[in-house]
Amino acid sequence: MSPTRREAGEIKVQRHLLSLMATLAALLMLVSMIPLPGQATLASPAPSASAEAGRSGFPPRPPMASEIAPELFEKYRPGFKISPNLLEALESPDVTELRIIIQYEPTADVLHSLPAGVRVTNTYEGVLPFISAVIPPDEDLLNAIADIPGVVAIYGDVAVNVGERLLNDKMIASFVAGKRPEHSPWIFLMNESLAKIGAYDVWAEGYTGMGVVVAVLDSGINKDFPNFYFPEDFPDPAWRLKNKVIDEVDFTGEGTYDGFGHGTAVAHVIGSTGRTGGRIRYYCADTDTYNYSYTTPEGVIGVAPGCFLMNVKVIDSDGNTDIDWIISGIMYAVTRGADVIYCAIGFDWLYTIMYWEDLYPVFYAIEWAVQNGVTVVWAAGNEGPGYGTIATPANLESIITVGASNELDLIPYWSARGPTTGRGARGLPFPAPGPNAALRMKPDIVAPGENIITLYYDWRSVDYYYWVVSGTSMAGA
Repeated sequence: MSPTRREAGEIKVQRHLLSLMATLAALLMLVSMIPLPGQATLASPAPSASAEAGRSGFPPRPPMASEIAPELFEKYRPGFKISPNLLEALESPDVTELRIIIQYEPTADVLHSLPAGVRVTNTYEGVLPFISAVIPPDEDLLNAIADIPGVVAIYGDVAVNVGERLLNDKMIASFVAGKRPEHSPWIFLMNESLAKIGAYDVWAEGYTGMGVVVAVLDSGINKDFPNFYFPEDFPDPAWRLKNKVIDEVDFTGEGTYDGFGHGTAVAHVIGSTGRTGGRIRYYCADTDTYNYSYTTPEGVIGVAPGCFLMNVKVIDSDGNTDIDWIISGIMYAVTRGADVIYCAIGFDWLYTIMYWEDLYPVFYAIEWAVQNGVTVVWAAGNEGPGYGTIATPANLESIITVGASNELDLIPYWSARGPTTGRGARGLPFPAPGPNAALRMKPDIVAPGENIITLYYDWRSVDYYYWVVSGTSMAGA
C-alpha cells in the first residue's frame, strides 16, 4: 500500500532530520578531536611517546581537578552505606570472597584505617576517591569498613560479560587485508558514510584530528597493521611512518593486544590512515569454507586519520569487564592526556536494574573526566527498537551519546532509543537531577552505523581481515 501524501512528507522530513543529525555527529566528533585553527603544527614527540608528548607544541592543559565538584559529589552520594547487592551476596553459600569498591570523602584517610582482612587491589593513585579491595564474605567486616570516618559507601565491583552485546555488530562479510587488486563495491559503504557526515569537507579545511589524542576504552588495539601508521606524506615529518598508538595500558592482566577484536575494529573506524586495502573474505555455510570475491581498490580510511590513539584495554579476550577496570581506564586516559574518551561498554536495562547501586563509581569517574575538559563519547547500545533502551552509562547527561543511522538516513531497528527512563535499582524511581533522570532525550546524535567497513584481527589464524559490521559502536566511532 502506497503512503499518503502526508505520510510521504513525514518520511521525507525524517530523512532530512536524520541526515542533518548524522552530519552534526561528524562535526561534533571532529571538532572535539582537532586542534583549533592556528594550532595545526605538531611538534616532534618526546622519547616516551606518551599522550602528553604527542600534544607538545599545543597550549598547556589546565590543572587537573583532584576531586569532583562539590555539587557533583553530592549528586553521586548514594542513599546507602553498603550496596544491597553485597548484602544479598552474603546470603549465598557459594560466595567465597567479595570484590568491593570503597568510596570515601576526598579529604579522609581511609586507606590507613582499613581493618585486618581487607586486601587492597587498587587505590587509583589517590586521584579518584575510591579503593578497590577483596574481602571474605563477612558482614561484620563490611560494617566495620562502613563505620570508618569518611567512608561514603561500599559498592560491589560488578563483573559483566559485554561480548554478546558488543558483537551484535554482526559481520556481513570480511576482507583479507593487505591486497590491492581489482575494484570492490563494498568500499563505497565506508566512502558513503564518510560523505554523509561531511568528513571530506572537514578534511578539505585541514581538520583531520591531527594532534588530538583519542583514548579507546575497549578490548585493546592490534596496532601493527599498516593503517595504524601515518603515511609517508603526513604533514609533520617527525611522525611519517610512525605508529599512531602512542600510549597503551592493560587492566585485564592479558597484555595490550586485542584478543576479542572489537577494540581494533573501533580504533580503525576512528583513525585509520587508509594505507592498504584488501580482499573480501566471506564464509560459505554450504561448503564450510572461506571464499574470496571483491577487492578494495584502496585502503579504508577512518573518520579522523590524523589523530593519535591511546589503547586502554578494559575488556578481556572473552568479552569480560568490571567496574574497577572501567574507572581505572577512565582515570588513566585523563591523567595521561587524552582529549577524547570513546567507549561502547553498556549495561542493558535489566543489568542496570539489578546493579544500579554498584554503577555509581562509573558515573563519578565519567563526570570527573568531563570536569577535567575531556570529551566523553559513548555508544547508545544495540538494544532497540523499544523506547527507553539507552544503555547505562550512555544515558548520562554530561556525555555525547551516539545512536546509529543507515544508508537511507533512517534509524535501524536495533539502535537503542530514548528517552531515559528515570528508573533506578529494582525499578524504583530515581529522582532528578540524578544521573539517569526521567525523560532525558537520548541519544544526542546519530551517525552511520550500518554496514561499516573496518578491520578485524583473527588471533586464531594470526591474520587481519576487513569485515562489514553494524552497531552503535561503529556509529559512535
